[in-house]
Amino acid sequence: TGVLHVEHALGPDDPPGDYLLKVVPYDIGGYSTFENLYLVEVMVRRACINDAPEPSSDTEPAPVTVGSSYPGLALCSEDDHYVVTPAASGEVSVCVVFEHAAGNIDLWVLSDIAAGAIVRGSVSTTDNESVTFNAAAGTDYFIKVFMSAPSNTTYDLHVRSGAASCPP
Repeated sequence: TGVLHVEHALGPDDPPGDYLLKVVPYDIGGYSTFENLYLVEVMVRRACINDAPEPSSDTEPAPVTVGSSYPGLALCSEDDHYVVTPAASGEVSVCVVFEHAAGNIDLWVLSDIAAGAIVRGSVSTTDNESVTFNAAAGTDYFIKVFMSAPSNTTYDLHVRSGAASCPP
């Protein structure tokens, strides 16, 4: 009448493929009726290696700049947080490029991260998320890249001036 939680992370160089999980009934004192019913949930993840801006958190977001791209970023079962402070007023576009099949990434831009004041958000179930918002010069805007179901996956972040579309 207990729950045993087992989690195994594959190393970055471990080969992809099928892995065997063997469940063997436990014989207690010679009673081997093996009529127990149980539920087995298995979660195997590839070990995630954090990217250069880590750690990034809602209290210490990593700085990014308008007109820049940040390829090969990693979501390691946690949210990524960035801050952008545009030098000029006008439209700013933020785009997250990824493969949806590897994980459903979502994107928010907030004016106040502590209060959860969302300026724009994109939470589709397709590849890529993008938002465009009107920014005031010298104002901090917080970018949150996250997943509703934590997983390890990679993405590219693009912060552009104007209503730019996502790069391919």
